[in-house]
Amino acid sequence: MIGGCSDTIEKPKAVNGVLDLSQWSFEEKGPVELDGEWEFYWEQLLMTEEPRPVQEESLDKAYIPVPQTWNTHEIRGKGKTGYGYGSYRLQVILPDYEKVHALRVSSIATSHEVWIDGKLVSVRGKVGVDQNTTHSNVRPNIIYFSADQPKIEIIIQVSNFMHKKGGIWQSLLIGSNEQVRKIYDFSAFLDVALFGSIFIMAFYHLALYILGKKDPSTLYFSIFCFLIGLRILLVGEKFLQQFVPGLSQEIAFKLEYLTFYLGMVVFYMFIYALFPKEMSTKGYRGVIVIGGIYSAIVCITPASIYTHMLSSFQILSVIFCIYILYVLSVAAFRRREGAGMILTGSVVFIATVINDIFYYSEMIFTGNLIAFGLFVFIFVQSIIVSVRFSKAFTTIEQMSEKLLSMDRLEMQFLQAQIKPHFLYNTLNTIMAFCRTDPEKAWELLDEFSNYLRGKFGFKSTSRYITLEKELNFVSSYLAIEKARFDERLNVEYDIRSDTAVLVPPLILQPIVENAVRHGIYPKKEGGTVTVSVEKQTEAVRIQIADNGVGMTQQQIKDLLKGKKSQQGIGLLNVHTRLKANYNQGLEIQSEPGQGTKVTIMIPHGNPAAETMKE
Repeated sequence: MIGGCSDTIEKPKAVNGVLDLSQWSFEEKGPVELDGEWEFYWEQLLMTEEPRPVQEESLDKAYIPVPQTWNTHEIRGKGKTGYGYGSYRLQVILPDYEKVHALRVSSIATSHEVWIDGKLVSVRGKVGVDQNTTHSNVRPNIIYFSADQPKIEIIIQVSNFMHKKGGIWQSLLIGSNEQVRKIYDFSAFLDVALFGSIFIMAFYHLALYILGKKDPSTLYFSIFCFLIGLRILLVGEKFLQQFVPGLSQEIAFKLEYLTFYLGMVVFYMFIYALFPKEMSTKGYRGVIVIGGIYSAIVCITPASIYTHMLSSFQILSVIFCIYILYVLSVAAFRRREGAGMILTGSVVFIATVINDIFYYSEMIFTGNLIAFGLFVFIFVQSIIVSVRFSKAFTTIEQMSEKLLSMDRLEMQFLQAQIKPHFLYNTLNTIMAFCRTDPEKAWELLDEFSNYLRGKFGFKSTSRYITLEKELNFVSSYLAIEKARFDERLNVEYDIRSDTAVLVPPLILQPIVENAVRHGIYPKKEGGTVTVSVEKQTEAVRIQIADNGVGMTQQQIKDLLKGKKSQQGIGLLNVHTRLKANYNQGLEIQSEPGQGTKVTIMIPHGNPAAETMKE
């Protein structure tokens, strides 16, 4: 691909087995492909372990073009076949033959030996005359050599009893040592860069799926990137076979075909997950079944069988791609989110898919471009993800502001929530003591003043106050209630912690009120409310306990779900705010007739609380 894209100068071609490069300057014009007519000797191996000159008159010679599989040629009346063995021969007239040259050998199906001037210089696999004596390996190679004379002879023995296509698939490149190496390095860099970029996106989308909202399109795109990333290592420079030396060619071919079959299916699933209303469900299931059948055949049969099925799947793939473009066009017309950008990226990607189909069908010789197409598609996908994140962030900011506003309103509601009967009863109690015990009335009036100050004395925007202020507020409330019911209500305090810790306002009074009104009051003989604060290793524990009538477990569940409206919304509000601040709400323990114990844990070093001001 690189050579084809960069050439503007007409390069010489081999004619009748001879390539004349005597007028070619590698320094000025660069390396050149050994394309053209090569001599071909079917079912003949021209060189052995003891090299001998070619006796042309004794051999059955033909001329076939390179690069091209030998399937397209009918040899010795045996018909067109990909299986067999033979020898390619080319004479090359070099300029500056004294210098060191390099020959880049790309994929040859499916085993070969390269001989230059009678010397064995490269081996891939093992060339044989049948399936039992042949061992396949199609990894590319670079050969460095020096010539003793201007004309050199290149002989390539090839055998194939594995793949449906045999022969020299791709161009051989000859040039100076530095030039050929530079081309290889650039090609290797592209493969590694594309592989790395695509695998990063695969892991990124997998993380989005695992940590996010489980959007199936994200998972499918991750799997698709994994498959194409693996395919990059199987084609081109075939790095996977270099990284895993023991990997057989059979397994490599299976992985290469599976990445194509499954890749098309997963891409189809990805588009369906994005736009299910625009795509046929029956067609979606059909594609999965077809891809599954082809993949299963690859897994259970040898390459000599499943490689013959590639052409039919390529035709189906073109149909799939056309339908996908139709679906995306409809989605874009209906203004589905991201459809326009996905359509743009898909046009580029599908164009490279079709290019690769034509390339492997030997209709064009551009090279493998699917990885580049996917890279463009990933770039478009990353823009879509960025836009989604930007919108999500804006939405979160708006929702956060809305929640803060609601929280302020809720606090204002709690502040204003003084029950009329409590107000009337408190005033009546104070009036009664004015006649019988003026000093006690004065104390109660002071406590009531403190109570009202605690209820309305802080700003509604304050998210935290000191525990000391919250306890003072509770103390005033309990003092008033005790004055009303005298011996029926006992109050105990057990404070064993620094009360300067910051807590959300109005978290204790609703609990204490619930203990008095619904725990102690229904009990004829009354009871005791205990307020305790204890500093523990990781938190400050606040506990309000009573020995009143208690509750069942179902009543506790209903209470925390807001179903027991008679007991007010105070407890539910406290439970919700604690969970929002500390990820844990109220812990309620109770049994009928045994009383109730409500526990609040305030973690040490709460960043939100420490940075807030009253």
